[in-house]
Amino acid sequence: MIDLDGFDLDVLLGEDTLSNAGQKAKEVLAEDHAGKWARVAIPLLGDRMLAAIDERLEGFDLLGVFAQGWSKSRELAAIPAGKRTHVRLGKHVVEQDLHPTLTFRLGHLTSDPLRFTLTLQAEIEAVELKIVDRHITRIGGGQFSLGALLKYGEQLLGGGKHLWRRDIPGDYKFAAPIRILGTG
Repeated sequence: MIDLDGFDLDVLLGEDTLSNAGQKAKEVLAEDHAGKWARVAIPLLGDRMLAAIDERLEGFDLLGVFAQGWSKSRELAAIPAGKRTHVRLGKHVVEQDLHPTLTFRLGHLTSDPLRFTLTLQAEIEAVELKIVDRHITRIGGGQFSLGALLKYGEQLLGGGKHLWRRDIPGDYKFAAPIRILGTG
């Protein structure tokens, strides 16, 4: 697993963007939830939103997410059962949506969940996959740039650039091999 403690939402979404995202979210939510919760919950949103997203990313296996995307490719689906091979993938993009939610409580009242979308976007330079019996067992070498978009509903709150650049370890073995989907 790539250590995600090294990535900071301020860097990934952009510090200015992140502070503006809290304000944009407050405006959108004030329109959507103009009743009882707007006055109490919305002023707290910025800090809570960041905490919810940070919590969602704890223990997140970024390489596992990449492998889940690769496991759906037609090229890998064509590999027959029982075969051992290596497949080199060139430059490509992988996206994954995470959905942190916020719920506010005031005494015995609870708000409806507020569902955000954090789309992680990785541009991968190149990577080699080791395939054993229709499972991705290892990956090797390469680099990727990671960026993110943060939305509430259809409203873009911030992000959009590939700002976080990392190397993919030279030989990374999955604890649980990733099954290739489709027929081989």
